[in-house]
Amino acid sequence: MPAITLLDDGFGDIFDCPYGEQFDGAGNLWVSNRFNSDLVQFTPDQLNLGGVQFPETEIDSADFYQPEDIRFDSAGTRWIADIAENQVDAFTAATLASAQGTTSTIPPDIVNTSASLGGPSAIAFDKTGNQWVANCIDSTIVEFGASDLVSSGSPTPLVIISATAVNDPSGTSQSLYCPSGLAFDKHGNLWVSNYASDSGGSAKITMNDVIRMA
Repeated sequence: MPAITLLDDGFGDIFDCPYGEQFDGAGNLWVSNRFNSDLVQFTPDQLNLGGVQFPETEIDSADFYQPEDIRFDSAGTRWIADIAENQVDAFTAATLASAQGTTSTIPPDIVNTSASLGGPSAIAFDKTGNQWVANCIDSTIVEFGASDLVSSGSPTPLVIISATAVNDPSGTSQSLYCPSGLAFDKHGNLWVSNYASDSGGSAKITMNDVIRMA
C-alpha cells in the first residue's frame, strides 16, 4: 500500500492521465497531464500531506496537445515530449521560476520540430548533455546535440536508431516497438522500455520489455 497518495478532486481538475513526473532541485514534484495538457507542481509540504492537493503551480500552453515524459537538463530547463503535437518543448529555469505559485499560460522558450520526431514519448540526457528522444509512433530513438537545442528549430539528429529483428523466448521480435521510456545507467548504456513488441508469425503479442542500447 502506498505511503502517500496524491488524488484528483474527482472532476479532473488536478490529474487527467498523469504521465511524466520529476523532482526539481527544491524537492518540488512536477507532473505532466497528458489529457489536461498541462504541467502541475506540488511542494514538499503538499507531498507529505497527500490526498487532494491543488497544485501550487500550473502551466499550460497553446503548444501542448498530449504532453508525456518530462525531464530537466543540467541547466534546469524543463523539457516536455508531446506525442500528439509531435514536438519537444522546453521552459528555461528562469521561466519556471517566474511561473512559480501561479496558474499561467506560457509559450515554450524552445520548440524542437525536427522532422525526425515521430510521436515523441520519452526523453533522456547523456553525460555530454546531448538529448535522446524515443519516438513511439516511428519506433525510433534519436539523439540531438546539446548545441542544437539552445533555440527553437528543426535540428538534424546526430544518431537515429531504428528497430531491428531480435530473438526472444517467443520467436523473433522488433527491438523497438513504441519505445516509451529511456534511462542511462552509470556506464553510459541507454536502457529502453517498449510499450509493446510484435513477435514474428503472430497477429500481435503485447509484451512489455526492456532492452539495453550500449
